[in-house]
Amino acid sequence: SVISLSDDAEKINAINCIYKKENKLIGENTDWHGFIKSLNFNSINLQDYNIIIIGAGGASRSIIYSLQKQGIKNFQIYNRTNMIDFKINNQTYSTLEFKELGKNIFPNTLVINCTSVDVIESWNILSEKILENVEVFYDLNYHRTKFHSILENKDIHVIWGLDMLIYQAIKSIELWCNQEIMEKVNINNLKKYLKESYINAK
Repeated sequence: SVISLSDDAEKINAINCIYKKENKLIGENTDWHGFIKSLNFNSINLQDYNIIIIGAGGASRSIIYSLQKQGIKNFQIYNRTNMIDFKINNQTYSTLEFKELGKNIFPNTLVINCTSVDVIESWNILSEKILENVEVFYDLNYHRTKFHSILENKDIHVIWGLDMLIYQAIKSIELWCNQEIMEKVNINNLKKYLKESYINAK
């Protein structure tokens, strides 16, 4: 069967969920929804921060769309190579190289990591100078690492990608079952169980 894209998925140009509606397969993107919900859960107001996105792959597309939805226009995207045609929702973005980050860092920074943590460590992206200005580090990776502990020792608020995963999964289930279940889920208990499972699995 041919899959039709939802309006959101078409604008993001990426899908992570397929569901059936009126005998038609719909390709949807629930990641952007999960990201916004996770920000609300963690009491993060995007207007309070200078926002930096690390990585320009598939995950960052949903994040950028989320920022657009929240009316956030000023943010920087850093990648290993320059890209001049990075288009989301008919808006084109240019990326900066990692080496430029130290020149453009400002206080009250929120870093959204869309790469694996080892990329940040191996490229030494977040130097001490940069970390002095970082208040929140949102890591889309699902598990906790030693790097998170280092950040927390510097009084940097760390958010795992597990938060976003939970909310996008709930949205997907709502689409599959055609009913709202968000209010029926104990988010705190679910997060605690999953985070303990990830820690014990390491």
